[in-house]
Amino acid sequence: MDYLPRQATAFQQYKNTEVPTIYILNGDFLSPMKKTFDDGEAMVESLNRVWNGPAIFLVGNHEFDISSKEFIKRMNESNHPWILSNVNHLQTPENKCLEEYIIIKVNDIPILAVIGLMTDDTKEFDPNIFQRVEIQDPFVTAERLTKKIHDIYPGLPVIAQTHLSWEDDEQLASTGLFVASLGGHDHHLETKRTNNSTIVKCYEDARYYCKVEVWYNLTQETPQISEITDITVTSYENEDYSPDPSLFAFIQQVYKEIEPQVSQYSLKINSSNAFILTE
Repeated sequence: MDYLPRQATAFQQYKNTEVPTIYILNGDFLSPMKKTFDDGEAMVESLNRVWNGPAIFLVGNHEFDISSKEFIKRMNESNHPWILSNVNHLQTPENKCLEEYIIIKVNDIPILAVIGLMTDDTKEFDPNIFQRVEIQDPFVTAERLTKKIHDIYPGLPVIAQTHLSWEDDEQLASTGLFVASLGGHDHHLETKRTNNSTIVKCYEDARYYCKVEVWYNLTQETPQISEITDITVTSYENEDYSPDPSLFAFIQQVYKEIEPQVSQYSLKINSSNAFILTE
């Protein structure tokens, strides 16, 4: 959480602009470690303050460290939509914000589809969750869901928002299904272009954010579908921005309240990596 006030300041430049901008966050932010102190309540409030525009939050494996009841509460407290394509158990009536996929539109014209894929590596999870969760193969889900999207929106470019290993993201890019994979889970900063797909990892703890610019033309034959001409990636250090005073004060109060527990477990509160997707 330490860098979120700085990220809030950094993101001010993307608000109220003519360029459509989407904040993308890729998992392990509610419970980024085995012990969480408030089931992610303060993190959701902080993220609501960081960005109040269009956003997509992906579920990561550590979100399952808290109970399903509390997890669903956090999603419903969030101002932003959440996505997860390869776990179906969270599609419940009381939760209105988890999506299987999201269509991004500009001036009511579909520009991109986004799907969310989380690792199915069982060693990355608390073993107890498999009594309540069935995780589907992300690669099988990718193929099934892109077909479903293209049956409705023929030729629409698809971005994978992932919580996978770098090797899995490379394998995903090799399928040719996605124009980009914007990934969490790993904790490093890297960009790679392969098989006409861009893979991006954006470090950890909100120390950086990556601006992913998507350049496109609308095809004349089917103007509701876009054609991607280029994707560029630029990374920025949040350390270069001064903290937002209001969010900084809120987080300092959170730390004060949980200090005895933090001292007991000798843990720090982390955030995940973040992207600003512009078109």
